Amino acid sequence: METTATYDVETKEFIINTPSVLAWKYWITNGACHAHRCVVFAQLYIKGKNLGVHGFLVPIRDEELRPLPGCHIQDMGIKITMNGIDNAKLAFENVRIPRSALLSRWSKVEEDGTYISDVEGRRNRFITLADQLLSGRLCISSMMVTSSKVLLYATVLYGASRMGLGASGKSDTPILDYQLYQIRVFPLVARFFAVAFFHNYCKRRYATRYLENRDADHPEVVVLCSAVKPMAAWLADTVTNTCREVVGGVGFLQANGFTMGAHAGITAEGDARVLCMKLVKELMALVQSKTVSVTTSAGDLVTSLQTPAVGDLEPYCATLARLLDARLGLKIGDLAGKIEGALVSNEAPWSQMDMRERFFAANMNKFSSEIQAVAVAFQESQAMAQLLQVVSSKGASPDLSPGANGLPGPVRLPPLSAASAEVWRPL
Repeated sequence: METTATYDVETKEFIINTPSVLAWKYWITNGACHAHRCVVFAQLYIKGKNLGVHGFLVPIRDEELRPLPGCHIQDMGIKITMNGIDNAKLAFENVRIPRSALLSRWSKVEEDGTYISDVEGRRNRFITLADQLLSGRLCISSMMVTSSKVLLYATVLYGASRMGLGASGKSDTPILDYQLYQIRVFPLVARFFAVAFFHNYCKRRYATRYLENRDADHPEVVVLCSAVKPMAAWLADTVTNTCREVVGGVGFLQANGFTMGAHAGITAEGDARVLCMKLVKELMALVQSKTVSVTTSAGDLVTSLQTPAVGDLEPYCATLARLLDARLGLKIGDLAGKIEGALVSNEAPWSQMDMRERFFAANMNKFSSEIQAVAVAFQESQAMAQLLQVVSSKGASPDLSPGANGLPGPVRLPPLSAASAEVWRPL
């Protein structure tokens, strides 16, 4: 991050500058036409010393929506979708803002330039600042969950009303009755419920962390928010593509909403795969500190899932939740063993690297697949746990938001088959 905010002791102002084209702020929502102010992340310099990335509230337009002096604003251009949002790229040239414009929750600058911070180290200050994007990730997740809900509802409704050829030889059978329709749509409906309940859980955890035990709860909230946004976005992407195919030609009509909005969700507020790396890094630290415990034991649970009659939904979900918990533990153990092996290995290429290089290579060049597998295992374990909570309490658990969760009933599951197993296939 190259944008700078240099403190001028004489005027008691920060001077914001964008030193290069690469340092422009890209994809700023509402920036191209309407925003009057924006929060700028910049490297803070005081008396020549770099104190790391901080946030600053910077005015960019006057009341007539004209760019202020030194603020360079350009539209990002026509996008593949969602052109109703005016995304901008911004640059700053000697833009002066008052000392009070520094977002000072953790750090502040006195009039004489004295710097005071509750967070030690530039890297830790950057991480603390970046964690404020958690609310944005939950917003993206909300949009993705809503998109999936709307499209699945439209697809099921269309399948129930569109008549196809029946056993009578006439067009008297809803295409929803066809197994081909069901095996493509129903697994997504099931997965949607789990992801939606997981999303609600993450919202509750985010909201309550400010009420009690904030510092202790914060690392887990970071992991949860880093998990739910990719999961919800990937589901929305799969729902959009699959449902557009099964409804046929009407899916091409813009009015029916089968757009590419999910692609924005995959990228916005943090690339989905990069967020998965962050979630695994933070999760491994929580496991190592024993803040989060994992299990690797599944016992004879696989056999119970493969019986001809599964029975009620609750025991089925409980069994599946335990299986997914065990899978998560096994994936974490596999990744931890491989990284540890790389750090202590005396064989090439590891022996030719120092410890910092080994750690970087292990995470970025060697074990990316294992890291992503842990992320998916965590996402699905958490989603299944929340689905089980809703099912077991019939939506009445005091831990659930009033009216946020509900299930149609009664519900019974068929025996486990290739089709139902697809519900938990990593997307």
